[in-house]
Amino acid sequence: MARVPENADKSSLVVKVTANDRDEDSHLTYSIVDGNVGSAFEVVADVGEIKVRAALDYETGPRVGLVSSSSSSSCRSLANTCLHH
Repeated sequence: MARVPENADKSSLVVKVTANDRDEDSHLTYSIVDGNVGSAFEVVADVGEIKVRAALDYETGPRVGLVSSSSSSSCRSLANTCLHH
């Protein structure tokens, strides 16, 4: 869970999601797969940082539930994480 002020600057770091892969040669990539209403958030795919992308408006939605996914270059396994603010 993360809390984000309504007046957070664009590109402000919200949270960093992580996943583990036992295959040392694989590369993980991250994405937001659900809950990103209005594309208010973005993820830096190669490091899992979720950042503010657009102005936040608590009057239209004081809570957001994001679902992020990680995928491995060695297989298509997914790990989901929920984020609320």
